[in-house]
Amino acid sequence: MSAKKKYKKKPQGGVRPAAAPAQPRQQRVELSQEKSQLNIILPAVIAVITYIVYRYTVHNQFLDWDDWIYVQKDPFITSFSWYNIKMMLFHNITRNYFHPITMLSLAFNYHFSQLDPEGYYVTNILIHCANVVVIYFFTKLLLENMSQQYGYGNIPFIPWLAASSGFLLC
Repeated sequence: MSAKKKYKKKPQGGVRPAAAPAQPRQQRVELSQEKSQLNIILPAVIAVITYIVYRYTVHNQFLDWDDWIYVQKDPFITSFSWYNIKMMLFHNITRNYFHPITMLSLAFNYHFSQLDPEGYYVTNILIHCANVVVIYFFTKLLLENMSQQYGYGNIPFIPWLAASSGFLLC
């Protein structure tokens, strides 16, 4: 019997492309420092823009829509007694909607600014600024994970954007 030599198949498609040259360590460190600086600068810029947009509301008065239900006529936000906290957390005290976190926030505002609307507006602006920073990092994390799974440029954005429209209407 003749011994047959086994040959490896040549890769199809011709010549393999050369591997990308490795980045020097110093360049990688500089890139990571730039990324960490961007992770501080971009959320700060977005928070400042949010503040600029909402800063004119600080000197407004209470509105006639529902502020009288939630702030002006609500006896439970006037003190942080255990009974009031229990009522805010577990009961629909406004007979309108059940908002336990909102009611605790309003009680916190009432504790510091009574019925002065400026304190309530400042708190809302701070909540909006914190919220845009949280959304920035959540979106960044989501897109990084999607790019690791699908690769850059192959992220299926359309279903994600379609699903997010319901979230924006909340």
